[in-house]
Amino acid sequence: MKKASIVSIGNELLSGQTVDTNASWLSRQLLSGGIPAVSFFTAADEAGEIVRALTQAAEQADIVLVTGGLGPTDDDVTRQALAEFLGVPLEFDCELFDEISQFFARRNLPMAQSNKIQAYLPAGANGLANPLGTAPGMMAERGGKLIACMPGVPTEMECMFGESVVPRLKALAGGQVVVVGKVMCFGAGESTIADKL
Repeated sequence: MKKASIVSIGNELLSGQTVDTNASWLSRQLLSGGIPAVSFFTAADEAGEIVRALTQAAEQADIVLVTGGLGPTDDDVTRQALAEFLGVPLEFDCELFDEISQFFARRNLPMAQSNKIQAYLPAGANGLANPLGTAPGMMAERGGKLIACMPGVPTEMECMFGESVVPRLKALAGGQVVVVGKVMCFGAGESTIADKL
């Protein structure tokens, strides 16, 4: 059975300033698609910490879903960390750069030079379209493991997951299902119910 691990990236998650709703949303989507999530990791905005989380996640699961760290600022280092994890260099993708440029042009907004970093991908990785923002996602494979990196902004992540990641997961899952049921109990403590079960 294919299993998944979720890696959430961001100092704001570790400080408690932001609640990680992405991990719970993704785990529900995975379960409904027949893929159980077996672990969650949260990493700081540091390449070494992200590589460590990716390594641990890939040891436990066949699919690693990553959210966050794809923006244009200096603390957005997910793409660099993924390249390090894969052992490949970053490469400039002209098509991605054109998509990012057009995003700003459609809104009559100037594009900052820092946005150019978002057009770099680890060699061999595929870009994932982001119709709602400037941060393209990335999908790569290593040792039979699938790694998909998506933005941390929930609306962007959910759209990208549905459009670009779910089709690949369906092919990987091969029709596997997870059956979940609830037994509603009342009038007895947890230990008593456990003894009866």
